[in-house]
Amino acid sequence: MKAVIFDRDGVIVNSEPVNVMSAFRAFNKLGIELAEEDKAYIVGRHPIDYRYDLEKKYQFSYDKFRKMQRKLYYELFDSAELFLETIHLIKQLKKLGIPLGLTTSSGLESTNLVLKRGELEGIFDVVVTHEDYEKRKPHPEPYQETAKKLDVNTAECIVIEDSEVGLQSAKAAGMKCIILRNQYTTGQDFSSADSIFSSAKDIKIDLLLNI
Repeated sequence: MKAVIFDRDGVIVNSEPVNVMSAFRAFNKLGIELAEEDKAYIVGRHPIDYRYDLEKKYQFSYDKFRKMQRKLYYELFDSAELFLETIHLIKQLKKLGIPLGLTTSSGLESTNLVLKRGELEGIFDVVVTHEDYEKRKPHPEPYQETAKKLDVNTAECIVIEDSEVGLQSAKAAGMKCIILRNQYTTGQDFSSADSIFSSAKDIKIDLLLNI
């Protein structure tokens, strides 16, 4: 292992409730009641990732939805809990001189807010947001781009994720992947994960070095 790469949402910040709630509320404002399977489909995905499937099914204006969802997202985002155990792990790895990457499906603007709130500015050697690639998770490109910027082989990277789409992306890139399970992703398929934990406090440095 030469580098550790962290996802953002659900790993560093508990923003999955914000993502889900802002989408649900925006759909409700449009008079749309999502089916249960579509509610589950939203988890771990940026709106652009579910746009086309749900547009076909519910016949709504994505631009109108996105404007409302984005406004609601930022209204809720400031109150999103930070995962202090993950932040502690990140800072431990930094002290050891291990190259660190952050790979997220979210944008640079909100990512900078998270880094500032978590006192993580300047900690990551590479930060890759959705502006930096074309094909989104579960495609491997986000993690391939991160490895390229870190100047390491994908096989030398360990990813810490919380969602099935993130796991699929990391594995497709040829990386090891540790899952941090949460209430929104409990029912997802993590059978290909190298390890699964409920909190970053349970991840030992030795495990990362030797996985």
